Amino acid sequence: MKNDLTRDEWIAIGLAFFYGLDNVPKNLMDHYVNGRKKVMKIAEQLIDEPIKGFGSQSLKEQLQQKQKDSHLIWFERWYENEHLEKELEIAALQNYSAYTISISNEKNEYLKRRLRDPRTIALLREKIPSIKITYKKGTVTGLFGVTSTYEEIIFDWSD
Repeated sequence: MKNDLTRDEWIAIGLAFFYGLDNVPKNLMDHYVNGRKKVMKIAEQLIDEPIKGFGSQSLKEQLQQKQKDSHLIWFERWYENEHLEKELEIAALQNYSAYTISISNEKNEYLKRRLRDPRTIALLREKIPSIKITYKKGTVTGLFGVTSTYEEIIFDWSD
C-alpha cells in the first residue's frame, strides 16, 4: 500500500497524525488531497485505533513532539536539496576519503542551529549507515596567536 500513495497523500496523512484525524483543519487537508475521507480511510488503515490528537499530552510533550516533527521535516528537505550522496561521490572520485560540511562558515544562523542539533547527525547516520559520520567542534590557533573555533560534520569512508 505504501507505494500506491502520492507525496501529497503522505503529507495529508502526516497532518492527520499531527492534528488527530478529527482535528485537521479542512483547508490544510483540501490543499494536499481532494477530499478528506480518502486520507482518513488510509490513515485508519495504517494504525489499529483512531488518533485522538494531543488531548492527553501535556503542553511540554506537545511542544517537544512539534519540535521533533519540525526537525524531521526540515532534515528531509535539507537532505534532498544538498545532494550529499552526489557530493560524497565527487569527493571519492577526487581521491578524498572524507567529506566535511563546515558549520562555522555557514552564514545562515538558522541552518547553523539545525546542523548543530544532535538529531541531524542521528538522521544522517540513518540515511547513510555505511559511512562514519561525526560532529567535531574545536579551536585552532592561527597566525599571530589568534584563536578561532570551528564546527563541522565529517563523512569518513576510510578504513
